[in-house]
Amino acid sequence: MNLAILTLHYGYNEGAMLQAWCLARSLSNAMPEHALQAELFDHRYPHKQRMYGKPTTARKQAMTFFLERQLPLSTEHICDDSHIESFRRLDARYQGIVVGSDEVWRVDYSRAWLGLMVRQEGKWTPAFPNLYWPDSTISAPKASYAAANGDLCDYTTIPKHDRRRMHRILSDFVYLGVRDHKTLAYLEWLGKDLAERAEITPDPTFSHDVIGDVDRQQLRRRLERAGMDYSRPRLGLVMWEDVPEVDEAIAQLQAQEYQVVVLNGHHPRADISLSDLDLSPPEWAATFGEFNLCFSQRMHGCIFSLLNNTPLVGIEVHQNPLGHPTKMRDLLQQMQLLDFYHDCSATNPITLAERSERARTAWPEDAVRDRCTLMRQRSTDAIRRIVDLTAAAAPPELLLDHRQLT
Repeated sequence: MNLAILTLHYGYNEGAMLQAWCLARSLSNAMPEHALQAELFDHRYPHKQRMYGKPTTARKQAMTFFLERQLPLSTEHICDDSHIESFRRLDARYQGIVVGSDEVWRVDYSRAWLGLMVRQEGKWTPAFPNLYWPDSTISAPKASYAAANGDLCDYTTIPKHDRRRMHRILSDFVYLGVRDHKTLAYLEWLGKDLAERAEITPDPTFSHDVIGDVDRQQLRRRLERAGMDYSRPRLGLVMWEDVPEVDEAIAQLQAQEYQVVVLNGHHPRADISLSDLDLSPPEWAATFGEFNLCFSQRMHGCIFSLLNNTPLVGIEVHQNPLGHPTKMRDLLQQMQLLDFYHDCSATNPITLAERSERARTAWPEDAVRDRCTLMRQRSTDAIRRIVDLTAAAAPPELLLDHRQLT
């Protein structure tokens, strides 16, 4: 039995690659009596490929190597702005489809001519319908795992005919797993029956140990050669925006001899940047364990701080336009760690500097370890349900056709 995963697996984003890798590994490892093999269906959108550009830095080359050599990609490689041919091949080859994780259900509608004309022109968002909405032209059972719609998505702009079509597609899924409460609200807006069936499932990076096989000693030698100073406390910084309150907190830490290390991007107050170091995605994830404290604006930066049990402050800069909790707040709320969440876009009772001091002195190490274990168990249970429900729903003729093909 073969499952195809439709997710965001390409582009220069370590978190996206790792969530795809973990989901594929976890699905393949689950319930071996089903002889399940999961792979990433390798459809890429040309306009996104052009925006990503060529792998011109050591970091991008390391991620490209991981993408091409480590991810379980399908033998089908399609680069097309249309999903029609991909749906035809998915229908012919697979006995189940899993959509997600990540922001696969993000939409970007805008209105013109006094609201009479609706457009979809988001440069990072393929227009609906797209690959991540497999419809009835694919006969195999479909499920979603930790699917999301993104922090900045305003789904109320979706026109009625697309809303009805989305509802019809998702109604056919045997299992609906979403990553956060704002995506659950999205499903409820599409139809209450969808929300009643849906479950919140952890990001798949909780499901499989991506850092256990990393050679820590070798990693530390490489980080030292890149300028990491192990004689000083180190702040890991994952920010792509310059925020005055963050600058002030960094300045206070530097006054206490902290070395500020940027892991992605650049920051004017950083002491060194690892942005162009040729770290593989698992090595990137393990690097969060080399910090004494982390400030992260990225959700996967938060997740890998948690999995390394590194004291963390999750930093928010933008809010959801509909008032839903962002993915970072949702994550830290599920982990019972809202004391370590800081919203720079709102008035706060304490400063970021005070919150970082709390993270350094009152980080609940044992509780974080236990909650990560619980997230892994929740993920394992959900993935097992997907496997069982997909196997039960697959028509016998699909299984027969697969045996004849193999």
